[in-house]
Amino acid sequence: MIVRALGIEQTVDDARANVARAIELAGGPRKVPLLVDITQTAPLLSEVRHYYVGGALTDNFTALALLVERSPMGRMMGNVFFRMIEAANGVREDVAPSQVFEDEELAIAWLASRRR
Repeated sequence: MIVRALGIEQTVDDARANVARAIELAGGPRKVPLLVDITQTAPLLSEVRHYYVGGALTDNFTALALLVERSPMGRMMGNVFFRMIEAANGVREDVAPSQVFEDEELAIAWLASRRR
């Protein structure tokens, strides 16, 4: 499953609706991996970031690939996002594997290798 949010400022309600819809399309929680494309997204509000890193993504999908813009800043933002997930949830074996990518094809191949 691929999610793209093009330059739209999200609220927490938007984030909840996005995750609920993705879970619905996936046929339920923990069924499929998720590719989130943030290459053209607006910065997230603090409360939205906290919702996503608090387990909304890692608890509901089998793996998470974050597609970032091809720049040192893009990669840094992706890594910061995953560090926030670790800080919020601890480093647990049951948390979905996660990785940052600058190339969509590589991200999809990585996710396919983690499909259950």
